[in-house]
Amino acid sequence: MAYAPQLDTIYLRNLKISAVIGPDAWGRQDKAQPVVLNIRLKIDTTSSSTSDDINDTFSYGQMSKEITSQLDGKAFNNLQHLITVLTTFAAFWPGEDTKLQALAPKALLRVEGGLEIAHSIRKKDRYEENGVPQVRHVDTRSWSIKGLKLACIIGVNKHERLQKQNVNVDLRIPAIDPRTFDAKDGSSENWRTLVNRVCE
Repeated sequence: MAYAPQLDTIYLRNLKISAVIGPDAWGRQDKAQPVVLNIRLKIDTTSSSTSDDINDTFSYGQMSKEITSQLDGKAFNNLQHLITVLTTFAAFWPGEDTKLQALAPKALLRVEGGLEIAHSIRKKDRYEENGVPQVRHVDTRSWSIKGLKLACIIGVNKHERLQKQNVNVDLRIPAIDPRTFDAKDGSSENWRTLVNRVCE
């Protein structure tokens, strides 16, 4: 009876780059913004553990250098565009499942934690075309707005309604079709509209 190999997990946490991702929080088009990347790679390391050969390993240092060279200092239409480009070369990496997260901590006013998108690539969705790895389907797992700061009247008693109180709200929209939010001037415009409506 064949047993599935035990997968190990490689984490690359808080890799910071700077890139243009559409209009910034003040509407400036060509202003670079900080972007924080987090990556989780589930990989079978059986061959490297048995051979003790460095050529059978996967270098997270090399992965970090590749990400930086491809994304840092570059210009993208929006955060969706950036993570889509990341996905194209992440398809070359080994592994059964790859999770990609891109956080723009300063993309939106009144949002303390930033705007985040999470993607997932599964091995069964990878294929080769003319020897080049491709991805058949990318699962956009969620969009998140983290730490939206609001001032609200909370409570039903008279004394509770005299002053507004500060509230932090996290918004998470799962399984979103990114095409719904891709406007010509970048998806950040749509998220600003959403934030403004929540704050009204």
